[in-house]
Amino acid sequence: MPEKTLKNLKFFLLFTLLTSCGGSSETPLYKLEKEFPINLSEPSGLSFDSQNNLLVVIDDAVDSLIYKYDLEGNLVETLELGFNGGNFEGVAFNPLNNGYFLADELRSKIYSVDSLGNKISEFIPTTTDSLTSSDGLEAVVFHSTENYLITVKEKNPSKIIQVSLDGSLIREISGNYGLGDFSGLFFQEAENKLFILSDQSEKVIILDYTSPFNSYEEFSFKMNKAEGVCLDGEENLWILSENEKSLFKFIKN
Repeated sequence: MPEKTLKNLKFFLLFTLLTSCGGSSETPLYKLEKEFPINLSEPSGLSFDSQNNLLVVIDDAVDSLIYKYDLEGNLVETLELGFNGGNFEGVAFNPLNNGYFLADELRSKIYSVDSLGNKISEFIPTTTDSLTSSDGLEAVVFHSTENYLITVKEKNPSKIIQVSLDGSLIREISGNYGLGDFSGLFFQEAENKLFILSDQSEKVIILDYTSPFNSYEEFSFKMNKAEGVCLDGEENLWILSENEKSLFKFIKN
């Protein structure tokens, strides 16, 4: 083989190896636009109120309140619940009644509350694994068209759990998608996309929920104790950090 051809072949093989192993960086899905500090002790869950264009936050140090922020990080309303939770780790806005669903890791329960904070119902989701107070329910989202909930088991093992509004098991998906844990969840209903947040892996993965075993997108970030994730009405990505006590706004690249 001519020497010039051999050199070209070596260069091609080296280039292929570098690009396949991450030698060339792809443009991230999102970039950080702004951080909004919030005055909460242990913010632990995040959702988006699509009716009022507000971010909904819970604090597992105060399991009797729901906090609502505008998209500039200003606290605009505090909703007092008619009961105390054990350890709220997830919140989901319900556009059908302007209420909320709350995931309680300590009690392994999901609560439904109305717009005034009154409890409508509660149940323990049915799963094939036992739920514990240390690695159990970590988030919840609501599919308002199909009228079901999706929650996740944090780890040991990590699972996606789809249940009816009385807790009956509809679907269970095992596997951690290479993540160290599941710490937050958001469902983009119009696109049928499920966003799964991992605080240990500092990453968000985005699944097509109609075929969750196929390929998925992912977005990495640097943040301590990321505990909540959602999209706002303009599809900006928001991540809630417990350690930083802040809301972080990311925009699409």
